[in-house]
Amino acid sequence: MKKNILLFLLIFIINILLFSVNIVRTNINCSVNLKTPVTQNFKIFFDNSYQEVVLNSEVLIDFSVPFNTSNIKIDSLDNADISDIYVGNNKINKFEKVQNALILYKSKMICKILFFAFFATVIEFLLIGLMFLKNDNIIIKDMLNNKKLYYLSWGILCCIIVWNFYNICINAVNIPFFDEWEALLPGHLDKNLNLNWIFGFHNEHKIVFTKLSTWIFYHLDGWNLRHQIIFNFFINLSAMFMLYKILPDKHNLLPLFFAPCFSVLVGDNQLTGFQSCFYYMLLFTFIAIYFGFVKIDNIKNCILFSLFSVFSMFSMTFITGIGLLAAYWIKEKAVNRFTVLSTIITAGGMAGFLSGYGSVMTNEEILYPYQLAFWNKYFYLLFKGILNLSLPVYLLLICGIGFIAFLIYSYLKNRADKQFNIYTAVFGVSMLLAAAIACARNTDALSADGRHLYVVVVLIPCIAALLYRLKLYKVELIYLVILLYTFSSSFSYSSYVARTNYKLTAKRQLENVIATDYNCDYSVLAYIVHYDVKSALKRAEELELSFMRGK
Repeated sequence: MKKNILLFLLIFIINILLFSVNIVRTNINCSVNLKTPVTQNFKIFFDNSYQEVVLNSEVLIDFSVPFNTSNIKIDSLDNADISDIYVGNNKINKFEKVQNALILYKSKMICKILFFAFFATVIEFLLIGLMFLKNDNIIIKDMLNNKKLYYLSWGILCCIIVWNFYNICINAVNIPFFDEWEALLPGHLDKNLNLNWIFGFHNEHKIVFTKLSTWIFYHLDGWNLRHQIIFNFFINLSAMFMLYKILPDKHNLLPLFFAPCFSVLVGDNQLTGFQSCFYYMLLFTFIAIYFGFVKIDNIKNCILFSLFSVFSMFSMTFITGIGLLAAYWIKEKAVNRFTVLSTIITAGGMAGFLSGYGSVMTNEEILYPYQLAFWNKYFYLLFKGILNLSLPVYLLLICGIGFIAFLIYSYLKNRADKQFNIYTAVFGVSMLLAAAIACARNTDALSADGRHLYVVVVLIPCIAALLYRLKLYKVELIYLVILLYTFSSSFSYSSYVARTNYKLTAKRQLENVIATDYNCDYSVLAYIVHYDVKSALKRAEELELSFMRGK
């Protein structure tokens, strides 16, 4: 026992040193929000150094300082000029409080180091312990079948869902963001429903249900983005409920594997109303799987499967239709009335989707599967989603090949089991979507933000259920322990606040543009509006949109 305690303390101290080195080498992100836009050069002094920031009719001074900084000063700036100052995530209103804010920030970081070092040590001991246990060990079986753990798992998941809902409610900002401004183009958000806009392309996508939601919220409350974002939470919750319902291999710990679906890793989706296209797409996909793979084979369920497959395509991309139809054929293994009917309906929907597709313009380079860069990006997206880890290139390729080999082995072993076709459908659709993203998104660099990761993160509970089906109980518990560590920082309130502050700054700039009757330099808003700002705001004023009220 004493040896175990000494070993634990030794690993704990090593973890403290490792976390400390990483923290000390990072910078402290700071920002100063001004009351009015200014065009000026500022010198920011910290200890024995300084940096220059140039503002061009802007209200945000954004900068970072080394961790060992003891004080910060900005020349030519008084307290009367500022609305607030952020030192890390600490909000203050006077420069005299900066030094105390730095001390508070560093104190919080020391507490975080101790907490994460202890947490990492516990995780490492759990992993070591699991490695030495046999797969059929009584402890492992008890963990997967104990009713108390069942209620505990659901209790933890419910707490995370409530926490997620709370963060969304208090951090949602009523301002259009990037693609959302497209609704303000002439003829798009008319008082009468414009079907050409509803069924028209957005880039290479058709987001019919997102546009319908926008139009409905416009009539209900003048398109308050806060309300739409909160509404999106319930679409996501419904999608996760359907995923849990269709998974055939449920056990007591399975609810815990749904926690990452409500983490800040997919926060870009959670705080943007427009991103409901992902939620609708997966919700309709899982409903289609329910009727096509869970319910008994009959004409009614075949039609419902096909219709929801079409709905999933018109939520975002035709790729879901291809994946679902292919999985349905694999399940049926024959040409029959069900495969013929589903093919006719799905193909008809796909033809409607692809009508006019040749005129879609994209400026992004396409990667193809015969290129190594495609697989590099594809596996990066997969492992970032299912592990929340960024692996080196050579490990990506090795682990990626191993992961695909595992899925093929699982299929060959279970292909006679009709229930296994549910996994074929879910994994097939998700991995096809990831392939589509790898082909055409952010091809200049490896990138996997919350918008794209959402289609991969949903595989986490699927992997857990699949491991349980294959009786790889120890592997599943090891996977859970790894997720506890890699996702531990993905339930951070401060990450939501950072996204909120970004949008609040943009909203303040918009308000200044409106207050000056568009006479100031509105081009600074280009980072949240990629349409003509002046025309968009004039259009918003005509439509009496909620974010324009109070002018």
